[in-house]
Amino acid sequence: MYVRNVSDTAYDLKNITYSSLTCCAADFVNGTAYRLKDCTGVSLSGCGCESVTGTQFDIQGSRVFLDSFRSVNPKRGEKESLIILSSAVDVNCSYLPDYSDGSSPKYTKLDGAIVNSNNSIFPDHSNDRIAWGVVQSIINISDEKGAYSVAGNSTYVVLGRVEGGVITVLSQNPPTGDANTYPAGTRWELLYPSVTGPYKWIWLADNTWHVTGSIL
Repeated sequence: MYVRNVSDTAYDLKNITYSSLTCCAADFVNGTAYRLKDCTGVSLSGCGCESVTGTQFDIQGSRVFLDSFRSVNPKRGEKESLIILSSAVDVNCSYLPDYSDGSSPKYTKLDGAIVNSNNSIFPDHSNDRIAWGVVQSIINISDEKGAYSVAGNSTYVVLGRVEGGVITVLSQNPPTGDANTYPAGTRWELLYPSVTGPYKWIWLADNTWHVTGSIL
């Protein structure tokens, strides 16, 4: 299916289950290319969009699989280009490039979202392009750097690992006094420990970082 020259929403899916879109496209859209609300078991394979002014994906309350998605020439609109709220989304071997006009506002909005990104490209945490909501969201990334996670909400954003719901922050520096907004049980680990001294900490309910590992 091919949709073009739309002034609102190209594909608007609601309460859809065990369905797939294959080789669909949404071009020259002024609004939203793909909106999925309360959908489960929906996959998009080999789909894409081009010259979308606004939002490429608006996913809410859904579980969605994006495989080999291709975006071209996205343009800044009134809302973020990727909106994922209270949803789980797998993004596999997909390409979602930055805004074509070179501007750098927030590109992705996450709130209560889990995103599993496998060898996919989109503006991410490294250049402050994510608008984090109140509820913690997690991006699990597998790419040329290996496997790692980015977890955050409106008060903190961390790069590290998430295992069993527990965050491990990976950092080049030890935790400081202003690192005080994390959930109890959060771990902190140095990427490049010194020859001697502490290199692991845990944040406990007493709002203090406690050393859990040292090199003697």
